[in-house]
Amino acid sequence: MNDLADKIEALEGPSREVDAEIERELAIGCQWTTPARYTASSDAAMTLVPEWYVAIHKWVYPDHASVAIFGDEDGDNLYRGRGRTEALALCAAALRARQETNDG
Repeated sequence: MNDLADKIEALEGPSREVDAEIERELAIGCQWTTPARYTASSDAAMTLVPEWYVAIHKWVYPDHASVAIFGDEDGDNLYRGRGRTEALALCAAALRARQETNDG
């Protein structure tokens, strides 16, 4: 999943192909359904965040966004994502969190 997170961070914008790849990687949905628009919508990307997260910090700049997902209050479990948009950064961080905790 870390490779997929890296791929997401390199995107210039939303990608329906990557949305489908996310669902395949996480075994969400099935081949006959249209994947959610994870790379286009922060709300959809938020559904990828593991339930155990404690806090999410977002920084949105004119040319990119950064997201940090905290898995505990001490900041020991911290997963970061960066992308051209908030949705892309959130997808990348969520996939990294799932990978590290075997939640995906």
